[in-house]
Amino acid sequence: MAAQAAIPTPSTSVPGKTSEVSAAGQTFTIEEFNELAGDSLTNQADLTIVLNGNGSCEVKNAAGTSGTGKWTEGEGKITIKDSASTIELTEEDGLLVMEQSGTTFKFKKQ
Repeated sequence: MAAQAAIPTPSTSVPGKTSEVSAAGQTFTIEEFNELAGDSLTNQADLTIVLNGNGSCEVKNAAGTSGTGKWTEGEGKITIKDSASTIELTEEDGLLVMEQSGTTFKFKKQ
C-alpha cells in the first residue's frame, strides 16, 4: 500500500471509517447513502476498521455488529482475516478501498 501513514506502528492503531459507497455504477458519500437507503441499510454499510500495530484488527458497523481478526500488509494490499472470511483493502487516492459483492467501500483515515 502506498499510503505509509495508514500503517500503524506496534504501539498505535489506525482507524478508518466508510466515506463512500459505490454500487451499480453510482457513488455516494455515506451521508448521501443514508438519505437514499435509510438508517437500516446505512448502519450495515457504515463500517469502521481499526488496524492495530500488533497485527490485530476490528471491523464493526454502525448497527453494533463487530468482529476481530488479524491483518497483514503485502503485495500492495492489506489483508484482514478472521475465522470465517478474508477482506482485502487496496489504496486509491489516499483512501483504503474494499470491494464486496459488487459494492465498493472507501475508507478514510480518522
